[in-house]
Amino acid sequence: MNTAVPSTPLTFAPDAERAVIGCMLIEPETVIRPVMEAGGAELFYNPVYKVMCSALDHLHEHGEGVDQLTVADRLRRSGNLDNVGGEASIIGIMNETGSAANVDYHIGILREKLLLRKLLTALKKATYRCNEAAAAPEEILDSLKSELHELREFEDRKCLSLADQIREWIDVTKGEFIVTDCYKDLHLVTKRDKDNCRKILSRLCDEGMIEPCGIRRGHFRRIEGECERIDWKSADEDVLDFRWPGGVERYVEVMPGNVVVIAGEPNAGKTAYLLNVVRMNMARHDIHYFTSEMGAAEFRKRLSNFSDVALDASVTWPLSLSFHFCLLPCALSLSLCLVPVFHLFVP
Repeated sequence: MNTAVPSTPLTFAPDAERAVIGCMLIEPETVIRPVMEAGGAELFYNPVYKVMCSALDHLHEHGEGVDQLTVADRLRRSGNLDNVGGEASIIGIMNETGSAANVDYHIGILREKLLLRKLLTALKKATYRCNEAAAAPEEILDSLKSELHELREFEDRKCLSLADQIREWIDVTKGEFIVTDCYKDLHLVTKRDKDNCRKILSRLCDEGMIEPCGIRRGHFRRIEGECERIDWKSADEDVLDFRWPGGVERYVEVMPGNVVVIAGEPNAGKTAYLLNVVRMNMARHDIHYFTSEMGAAEFRKRLSNFSDVALDASVTWPLSLSFHFCLLPCALSLSLCLVPVFHLFVP
């Protein structure tokens, strides 16, 4: 079955095709990627420009420089240099291309023409099948619906710049991420694309969209700017059944969601105070203890000093820079840092 699209002025734009190829040649770093994302070599109806586009994409993908010599060499290696008119054809296209100022508009034209060619191909295929002796209308219709749906998705898909793609990726990324996650999900494989990605992430830090986190290089998190409305009218006013050493609960109420900070000089007894908090509340609450000062052996030894504390009554984890992701909504989380401040989280 021959489904080739006839070469009519409605299905291709020779001037726009030549203009886009020219822009890819004179400004490869900013033009090649948008062209490939818009459809690549498939955008071009002229086979000469298809071959040139594929050669340019190969050089860009492998991080090689793009100029008349490297493009000509790539075409020569693939056996296509003579088919495109030789090196003189490449030089001619470059000389007649002034700038890439209107390249986005030209790419849009090529996408429209490609969509028309795809649509004509789908309709021609359906017409051919309708004229077959054993034509099944339901099957033909289902097949045509599927192809038209794919064309609609192609039409709706935006040609996004790398910066726009990274912004959209960050918008749907939860929690922390590392730069290599971005490389993988956006299929950034060339050195140039990875360098540009790092520069864009740096700009997004300056804009306040993300911020570095942790001690690892290339480790970021999205800055949450959305506010949740508080339904205070129907809120529960119940105070937590919580005990403090020294009977402090007679003077201080602790509510769900409170953060309690206890400060003290070094060796003032903050750890002993905290362990007593564990002892006095372990029967009432699920307690999680985060510490950066004690290992498992020391923690066990200190708990064994309390005759009324079972050694499996509490859970302890080393304190990390991202321990807040371990906080549970229905548990009492206690964090002891090697600074003169003690934090008590009551989710």
